[in-house]
Amino acid sequence: MAAALFVLAGACTHVEYRPTSAPKNDGGTPFERVVNYQVKPQYYRTPPRCVAVLPSSLAHTDSLRARIIETAFARQLSFRVSRVIGPDETVQMARQMAVDLDTASGRRRFGILARCDTAVDISSKGFETTFVLVWAQARLSLSARLFRLRDDIELWHGTHAANRSEGSIPLSPISIPVGAFSAGKFHSDQDVFPSMADDAARRLLASLPDMSAALFRRTDRR
Repeated sequence: MAAALFVLAGACTHVEYRPTSAPKNDGGTPFERVVNYQVKPQYYRTPPRCVAVLPSSLAHTDSLRARIIETAFARQLSFRVSRVIGPDETVQMARQMAVDLDTASGRRRFGILARCDTAVDISSKGFETTFVLVWAQARLSLSARLFRLRDDIELWHGTHAANRSEGSIPLSPISIPVGAFSAGKFHSDQDVFPSMADDAARRLLASLPDMSAALFRRTDRR
């Protein structure tokens, strides 16, 4: 079983981007790197100039991992959007403004006062780990959506599951302790989750169209 999983995990090395309108491939493996996404027409009409990172759904159950994921999205968004309001700043500003980000009216007021047009809402479908002596695997499933703060209209959404594995196929008695050491080290590595969160955020946001030219034209007209 472990050998079969190891081979499957090693066979998937590239990321495939699938629009939600594309036919689903039911023959895929559980370790394939796939980003499912949809870009709405409104994204092209009003591309984000500023994105506020809202508290994720995971914040209620695991605040530490939630903040790691939110920070990863803020970091990756900074390469694609002119201005990003990170998770700490978003929460602090909302408190100072006395607005409730869980309500449409609160988000609309936040957007006006913060002069920010868009927000990203992140959901985690779980962080799973598997450990079978000579092989270890971790899986982080995330979904995210961009929407306009003034009216909650969705601009883009995407889902992705990041996978990492470590270990070896026990081809001989000597390889068993080597694989066990490698798998055990991976399983206990505290840096695995932050790295996977960054990978997932980067892959998800790579599906966003580059609208820098359109934003430049909009700014130039002012």
